Amino acid sequence: MSSRHRSILARDGAVRLLVQVGKTSVPQMRRMQDADRARLLSDRQAAIGMAADRVRAGLPAGAKAVQQFDQLPLLVVEVTDVAALSVLPRVPGADAFFLDEPHERFLDHSLPLIAQPEAEDAGFTGIGTAVAVLDTGLDYRH
Repeated sequence: MSSRHRSILARDGAVRLLVQVGKTSVPQMRRMQDADRARLLSDRQAAIGMAADRVRAGLPAGAKAVQQFDQLPLLVVEVTDVAALSVLPRVPGADAFFLDEPHERFLDHSLPLIAQPEAEDAGFTGIGTAVAVLDTGLDYRH
């Protein structure tokens, strides 16, 4: 683990990590018919559950799983011990680690990426248009 993980642990007494699980065993999403999609979602949920259980079983003392997701191959793990932080990279099935931290959203940066100001200036209001919002959904408090 990085020095940043260790310093957060030392400062706060705990560090929360997103642990990627099932990198090779979880079926990837793809376009398909509704019946096939339902089966894939079910298979994916089962594979994520098994991968998360495998990681959960290997967590050392001082690390505990605090959240699991049905359709995201991630497990949120809270670590309260520096020795546990050192052992985590060797936990079977734990493929990658990311610091669970809040991120600010900056519409003044993102809206120009989708040409929203130009669309608004051209008179497009979005009335009658379907909009999809993509969100990580990892933690509603962020």
